[in-house]
Amino acid sequence: MFSILLEDDGKTPIYRQLSAAILQAIKSGRLAPGDLLPSAQELADSVGLSRRTVAKSYAYLVAQGFLEGIPGSGTLVKRDQLVEKRLNDDFSGSIKPVDELTNGLTSLSEYGKGLASLEITRSCSADLPELNFGAPPMELLPISKWKELLLKYCRTLKPDQFQDRQEVFGLLSLREALVSFLRRTRGVDCNAEQVIIFNGSQGPLDRVIRLLVNSGDLCVVENPGYAGVRQSLQAMGAQLNLVDVDNFGIRVDQLRTIADRVKFCHITPSHHDPSGVTMSAERRSEFLEWASLSCEYIIEDAWDSDFYYGVQAPPAIQSSARHQTFYIYTFWKLLFPLSSLGVLVVPRHLVDIFQRAMLLSDWAFPIPEHYVLTELLSDGYLENHISRVFKKYRVRRQRLLHCLSCRFMRELSFSDCSASLHQLIQFASPIDHALVLQSAAKVGLPLMPTARFYGGTVKDGEYLLPFANIPEAKIDDLVNRFAAELGY
Repeated sequence: MFSILLEDDGKTPIYRQLSAAILQAIKSGRLAPGDLLPSAQELADSVGLSRRTVAKSYAYLVAQGFLEGIPGSGTLVKRDQLVEKRLNDDFSGSIKPVDELTNGLTSLSEYGKGLASLEITRSCSADLPELNFGAPPMELLPISKWKELLLKYCRTLKPDQFQDRQEVFGLLSLREALVSFLRRTRGVDCNAEQVIIFNGSQGPLDRVIRLLVNSGDLCVVENPGYAGVRQSLQAMGAQLNLVDVDNFGIRVDQLRTIADRVKFCHITPSHHDPSGVTMSAERRSEFLEWASLSCEYIIEDAWDSDFYYGVQAPPAIQSSARHQTFYIYTFWKLLFPLSSLGVLVVPRHLVDIFQRAMLLSDWAFPIPEHYVLTELLSDGYLENHISRVFKKYRVRRQRLLHCLSCRFMRELSFSDCSASLHQLIQFASPIDHALVLQSAAKVGLPLMPTARFYGGTVKDGEYLLPFANIPEAKIDDLVNRFAAELGY
């Protein structure tokens, strides 16, 4: 039986993690076209999963065209000349542009044609198994409490409580609880009428861009930064200006060189990905001064803003520029896969147009889940949960950085101050990129290059390491074995 490195580290969904491991076995040559895979039960026993999970993974890979089921024989690696190319595409994290003529796309809208012409890169941590999909470790999720409240509301909800289905922005009591939570923890200045709840974290950004960006509009995004926002704006035909980020946040000196008025500036002041930088107070003041004169709207993306190390949590930019700022938050970093709801706070003067847009779209939402989140926010449980898990994350991060410092000395650098559940590390000297990734994979250390985050020149020797999902007891061993593989 071919070997699969699949640790029980809380990655979700588990069948996708298994699928990625099987694809890696094919890519590395451990599985060749025509090879017979073990039965679902055999593989389940081997990797410690349920037969149902393995069967779901096989079915997923069959549907994707990498495997094929042969009646009476079993499941085989598909014999297809396109498999190797698709494997390379999939592992690059990109979806290539499509040919308009050969795929019958000439009838698409301008937006559709814009999408077809792009190479879509998935750079957000929520897309990447190497970063545990940006999620917390399974053992630190409040699963028991979530089940308790979900059962409670599933059993006790009365017919009249489903009348909130008429609220296109989401359950009113949840939006009121969110207003209080965001005001206490981030200084967001808003009321419940401005709060919209989405079923995911990408919905808020997509809705803002679709409603307010026209072809030809000048928009600013951070570089490096979230590829999704770059690609969404490009699909709308916007002009992009990529602005660098340093140790204090987006570079305002570069913003000041932009001659034309900017329609949108997308920023991540609470936690910049991939660097982990939190915008300094001085840079915040400079940015607000520039935005008041030269920018129509700000998208403040705070989807990753719950944990800070060596720096205080900053107040939201929205609290100082509420009339021009869209504020985005999500429960992904705290509760996924229990909940991945996204939250958008819109300026008051745009509430009506967003209501109209939601009425014409799919605004269904899971009412029991909304009631559960309302209670978690209202009774302070969620904030207590953040405090509890933060202590564990901080210990794991400190241990990891200490071990890296001891083993690599000055050959590896990282910031003392950062945020989120992963850490940026930078090799000081040129190093073989393939060797780094092979060594990390061999010892089981999750490591992800930052190339996907850049809109231009990529910084060599820069990687993200998700410390939150590594038990403290395993950190020393993983780092020492990784260093030994690299010759340190």
